[in-house]
Amino acid sequence: MMLGRQLPAYSPLTLGAIVDSTLAAWLGRGREALEALEDELRARYAPSELLLTDSGTSALRLALQAAHRQTNAPVALPAYTCFDVATAADGAGVPFLLYDLVPETLSPEPGSLRRAFGAGARSAVIAHLYGVPVDLKAVQVVAGEFGAILIEDAAQGSGCEWKGRPAGAHGTLGVLSFGRGEGMTGGRGGALLVNDPQLVAAVQEQWTAAGAPSPPLGSVRDVALLKAQWLFGRPWLYWIPGLLPFLELGETIYRRPHPIGGMSALAAGVVSRTLRLVPDEIAHRRTTARWLRSRMTGVTHISPAEDWEAGWLRYPVLLPGSATEHLNSKHRAAGVMRGYPRALADLEGFGGRCLNSQEFYGGARMLAERLVTYPTHRFAGKSATLELVSIFPNGRTS
Repeated sequence: MMLGRQLPAYSPLTLGAIVDSTLAAWLGRGREALEALEDELRARYAPSELLLTDSGTSALRLALQAAHRQTNAPVALPAYTCFDVATAADGAGVPFLLYDLVPETLSPEPGSLRRAFGAGARSAVIAHLYGVPVDLKAVQVVAGEFGAILIEDAAQGSGCEWKGRPAGAHGTLGVLSFGRGEGMTGGRGGALLVNDPQLVAAVQEQWTAAGAPSPPLGSVRDVALLKAQWLFGRPWLYWIPGLLPFLELGETIYRRPHPIGGMSALAAGVVSRTLRLVPDEIAHRRTTARWLRSRMTGVTHISPAEDWEAGWLRYPVLLPGSATEHLNSKHRAAGVMRGYPRALADLEGFGGRCLNSQEFYGGARMLAERLVTYPTHRFAGKSATLELVSIFPNGRTS
């Protein structure tokens, strides 16, 4: 079990940022940290409205509620994505359909998405998984046929850019996450970007209904977890947090919804102080991804959408057979992990509520069976990765 728990990705973080943010929050300067982060995000994403939340899941929940309030229609969700999308949909209490993905691109399968809209959906969540941007241009064409709202889930979209603008800035609504493995981190926290002024009122209504939660300072536990994230975010120390099962590092689990909260002053301060480190980390991830792509054979590489710059939070590939047949403790020790182990249609207690459960979702189920991801961060060791690549059937390195 120890080797099965790996940090999902590395997010730039410094001890100085944690200490400075803690002191600022606890000495009464928390509002300044929140305002500074708001200013930075507004400058980068230029939204009509911005809300800072306690998590990306809460931001997505607000987006789903606002979209449903605006359209009074079901939402379309990707059949393969992070389980937190299911958590957000459960918390929002909205009816939903699923649409399939193209395994080789992780983009929506146009026919399946069109069928979901044809069956009544008038909004859709579009997720950039593992830092691989989806074909948003094609999605916009399909959504335009139905006048649908697009919720761009950019929780894993750090480094993804299209037309010079980052992921999260292109949908009707955009969702950001600042969790421990999302590329930009505050330990926790999220943001909802309202990119269409016509939806500002609907979002504010949902925010008010949630109690318009005031931001907390940040707890001692939050500080401890941030310090652990900073210290143990290196492969040669993975075994230490791996001994602590309650951390659930690298595990894919479904979490029950919790009340929506505001971002803590501590988290906002850490995000604001580490954003300057993100571009260099993104450049490193892109270099690692090119290196992996040039040397790995015997697997199917995922192709990002045309005209996008990928962020490569992790490097995903499709194995020639089931991931469970190939992965072993040696892979996991180097940070090679399978993707989400089930399609949302097969997620117990969730898939059965899907309004179009008659679809097969073959692409999503293939991804659940065959997709694995490689670490791309600055601490990933190339020599170990090369050795691992050659283990796969028909695989070799050059």
